[in-house]
Amino acid sequence: MSAGFLKRQVRVATGRLSWLAVGLGSLLFTTAALAAPYQGEGFAPVEKDPSKALTAQRTAMLRARADALDAALDELPSPPATALRDRLLKQAGAWTQSYRVLEQKDDGATIRVMVEVEIDVPRLAKAVATASGAGETPAAPSETRPVLASIGGAEGCAPAIAGPLTSALLASGVMLQPGQAGASVRVELRCRLRGRVPYAGVHAAEGVAIVRDDQDQVLVAHNASGFAPADAGALEALVRDLSAGITRALAERQSDRITVVLEGSGPAERVRRLERMLRDSVVGVQSATLTGVAADGAARIGIQSQALTAEQLAARIDGRQLPSGSLHVVTLEPGVVRVRLQP
Repeated sequence: MSAGFLKRQVRVATGRLSWLAVGLGSLLFTTAALAAPYQGEGFAPVEKDPSKALTAQRTAMLRARADALDAALDELPSPPATALRDRLLKQAGAWTQSYRVLEQKDDGATIRVMVEVEIDVPRLAKAVATASGAGETPAAPSETRPVLASIGGAEGCAPAIAGPLTSALLASGVMLQPGQAGASVRVELRCRLRGRVPYAGVHAAEGVAIVRDDQDQVLVAHNASGFAPADAGALEALVRDLSAGITRALAERQSDRITVVLEGSGPAERVRRLERMLRDSVVGVQSATLTGVAADGAARIGIQSQALTAEQLAARIDGRQLPSGSLHVVTLEPGVVRVRLQP
């Protein structure tokens, strides 16, 4: 009996307990299950050729994400058959775009990566159910990550950190390698070594990374610093800080942010009910939070989602019934859905 088989059985047993709260055979999910976190583990042999080191790291990362997707598939009310599961796991990169690295180790022979992935469980379940009935592979979510076209700068120590920062960004999974399909971005670097900091006993490096799209619009501007006993270590710390900041900012941009504007919002309880409905009942919505009230009394609710467009959200909420009336979409703009409650 393989370790993988035992691992899957433990997952299935745990998953069945969690699904009892949902109801046998039901596809109505709790709020927490809309975007549930799953952990995955991946391994890859260390490449002796330095030019292939990044490839091994990416392989371990993708295997960890596939392992997390495998865990999510195990917890579905009707897990897919082996053939369909295998096809889905080949699309792991698309289904697991929102993730964070928990641990990464290299013992000299093997790279081990642990990740936590946010997976839109209802979307996955519906896709699997549809595909199981039709004998097809469900369509994976569209790729939203940008392609890293170039990175660099001539100021100060920028040339020295361009290569390490490129490796760090590609390994994080927030950007795609040059040559792949997708919108391209370039990263401008500025860097300065400050040397030894008086009275602190450490060396410092500071820099800024500016990410621009192909229309020269600034997507991210992140300032960072690095400290270490020597200049080389300070540069390494600076690269880690820049990579973490860019990764976090781009990940937030890639999670579709939509604003729902409730015209003539009225009593606060009416707004709270709309928030709860959006958060608890609309598949794909991770959070719904009141972000402000305009001068005309319209309430603005920020929606955090995974791969959900304003058009899709509008279609899912138009005609929904609330205690205070029926919700109707009034206008639809890029990233904004204006709605009104009618008795």
